[in-house]
Amino acid sequence: MNHKISVVFRLDVGPGIGLGHYYRCKSLADKLNQKASSFRKTEYKAIECDFAVLNRTANFLEKENLKPHNLFTIQDEQEFIAKASHYNFIVIDHYQYDGDLLKQLSELKQTKLIVIDDECNRGNLYADMVINPADTFDKKHYQQLAANASFCLGHQYALIRSEFVSAKNNYPFIDRKKIIISFGGADTAGLTIPTISKMIGDYRLINYEVVVITGAACKNIAEINHLCNQASFTHLHHIDNMSEVLSQAVVAISAAGSTVYELAACGVPSVFAIVARNQQSFISKQQNYQWCQFIDCLSFDGKTKDCVSSLIDAFYKMLNLNQSEQLLALSNIATAWVDGKGAERIANQILKL
Repeated sequence: MNHKISVVFRLDVGPGIGLGHYYRCKSLADKLNQKASSFRKTEYKAIECDFAVLNRTANFLEKENLKPHNLFTIQDEQEFIAKASHYNFIVIDHYQYDGDLLKQLSELKQTKLIVIDDECNRGNLYADMVINPADTFDKKHYQQLAANASFCLGHQYALIRSEFVSAKNNYPFIDRKKIIISFGGADTAGLTIPTISKMIGDYRLINYEVVVITGAACKNIAEINHLCNQASFTHLHHIDNMSEVLSQAVVAISAAGSTVYELAACGVPSVFAIVARNQQSFISKQQNYQWCQFIDCLSFDGKTKDCVSSLIDAFYKMLNLNQSEQLLALSNIATAWVDGKGAERIANQILKL
């Protein structure tokens, strides 16, 4: 019998938060919608995805012309919990959801609770499924927090937008001449301006086009634009063709958010700045990413100058590899690491719950 499946995503975005939660949830929602169309002749008539956000997030999304699926606003978490009872699946991608709120959601009848997690540190999750694309955590880390859950753990479950899957094939690595500087949708650590300032006039960049990308929630856009003009760098703000731009890059300096997986899919060797505690999950003695390097900017205790110096030193060491085939090898390692099928794998697991 045909029936409708309903999914609600709880997230917020904006200055100080960034846009990663929005993009990874939308990637999963898009894939679930695609699944519905492929199931028309079987048991599923439709899969409807709603996004529940606070008013300030809704205003931000509207201002920046970011369009999720169906959107509705809530005043507080108790209002959301009441509305969530009408859905088949509840997806939480929100750090403020602690054990108490998650327990309340888990007690709703005829719903399945899915938690997208990054740090494995908020206690009991009460979830039917746990998603964490970081390779740092595996099943043994989560079994005590969600004993009966299904798990989608590791980079094979990275949630990236569909356009990044094919982007790597559009520009052969040998022809790439762009260098990317991008510290996320909000640049919460304020690294863009000091990084540009330190790279102005550097002769090692003479054969490259340096592209500075700022996101919708980034501040100081006028100053960034002025510096880029002074340095003859290209400044792109709030673009809608990110996959096309990244796929032309030979090396990147980036914040270590969801862009890690996007740059990997595009085959871009990168230096990543850890600027938020949840991003520290990338740092593990057991992991050898090979194609990239992580600089923990949180360890510099607010000393932005020292952090930027470390990022740029690591960047130039990587860029010097371009005189051999080593960068191409790193590019191939990156694209093998993220194959772009994470949303597909997660959607399949959700529909089995």
